Parts: sequence; C-alpha cells; structure tokens
Amino acid sequence: MGRRAYFVAVLALVALLNVGLEAQPSARPQLALLGGFDLEEVVRHAKALTSFGSRFTGYPGYYEAVKYVNSTLRDLGLEAEVHRFPVAVPYDLGAAIFVGNERVRAHHLYPNLVALGSAGVVEGELAYVGRGTEELSRVDLSGRIAVLEFESGGRWVEALAGGAKALVFLGPARDRMEALAKISTAPLDVPRVYVEGEGAALLREAARKGLKARIEGAYEWRRVEAYNVVARIPGSSEPEKVVVLAAHLDSGSIVPALSPGAEEAVNVGLLLHL
Repeated sequence: MGRRAYFVAVLALVALLNVGLEAQPSARPQLALLGGFDLEEVVRHAKALTSFGSRFTGYPGYYEAVKYVNSTLRDLGLEAEVHRFPVAVPYDLGAAIFVGNERVRAHHLYPNLVALGSAGVVEGELAYVGRGTEELSRVDLSGRIAVLEFESGGRWVEALAGGAKALVFLGPARDRMEALAKISTAPLDVPRVYVEGEGAALLREAARKGLKARIEGAYEWRRVEAYNVVARIPGSSEPEKVVVLAAHLDSGSIVPALSPGAEEAVNVGLLLHL
C-alpha cells in the first residue's frame, strides 16, 4: 500500500474510533490491512489524554495534555515547536446547589455568547419540568428555579420565558445535538448549571416536591495562554513540499469543566502513532 493510501486509510479510522476508545472486534480484521498500525498504542495515548480531566483550553487538563504531547515527541526523537498565543475562555470556578442539609456539586454551562449567566447566589423554589414537553404548560415558573432533564432540547428557552430565575439541567448528557440545543445566539444572561450522578437523582426528587434551594457559583472570562505544538519531520522525497496533519489538542463541551474529549484524544493519538 502506498504512503498516500496509507494516510487516507488512517484518517478514515477516525470514523471507526470516534464512537469510543475500544474498537469493535469486527473492525480488527479491517485494521490489520493497514500493516504496522498499532491500535493499542493509539488507545493508550487517548486514554492518557482523557485521564487529565477537562482539556478545555485554559483548564488544568489542557496544560497536562500539552506536557504529555511534548514529552511523547521528545521520546520519539522529535523537537516540538510551540506557538504561544492568548485567548479568552469561560472559566468555571465551581458551583454547588444546597437543598436542606444536602450539597450537590454542579458545573456551569457554556455561556450564551458573552453572557456567563452567573449571578453568584440564587435562591428559590425548585420546579421540575422534565423534558419540557407537557410539564411547561402545567407548572408556574415565575421566580422559581427550573429543573430540566438535559434531554429537553431547546425548551429551556421556554422555561426562561415562563419566568424561571435559573436553570438546572440533569444528566446524563450523551447526545451532541442535545448539547447544541443548549447554545443560544442571543446573550441570555441566566444562571445555568449541570448536575449528574447521584446529585441529579437527589435534585429530581427535591424539585418534584417543590423544595427550596440555593445555587452558589463563580464563573468568569479568563485570559489564558494557549499553544500550537508542531513537530517537523523532513520528507525523504520532494522535501520542498509540506503536508500538514493536524488534530485538536484541546477539547470542547457544553460543560467546559467536564470536557475530557475522547474524540479529540483519539485524533491526537493517531498523530502521535504516525
């Protein structure tokens, strides 16, 4: 197989690997056709990158990922060229929801344009509106904290129009289209947080009972340093020509503090393997 066909085949693997870090058994015979391709090495790199936590630009996991890539390139005998540049990012300093004696950890959603929606402290009665299909028409949200399932599409805007003072989304959040539905092209400045796991179950029950709650959080725009990491490999033929293979070192998420980026990590793993 020629080098050009080899690269095309490797890039095509992204479609196979994006669904998870482990390839299905039925895919392995097809991967063997590449010859010399080490799937386990790609998976090892991807798992290492996702272990750092959120790799949203400017978050601790992002800088750990940069160190990992630089270290791996050095081990391969390559010298990395690092391009530094400033960028503004929404930085989640943490959030919590208090219901009675219970404290539930929460995370801020990606801002609506420049509107972070963090009001510091918000207090009010919880109101459960589920997926927002029928519940929105039955529940008075005026001055209350609306609690919605994450899989509620863009109906959070209707909850806001109904008078909700804050929005709490309950996980799990697995669908990309659902995440995109939580982004507005208008700067709607309302507190929006995400809760998953046991905390989601607790808040779901509390909201059904209409209990009172308090949301505390800190969210800010922060100027951080970002990087492009470049490794140059001289060509053995036609060295005057340049072929660029690139992947996202950072990751993006509707919840910046929860952005391990498995999909992006696989792509980085592929480049490190090459």
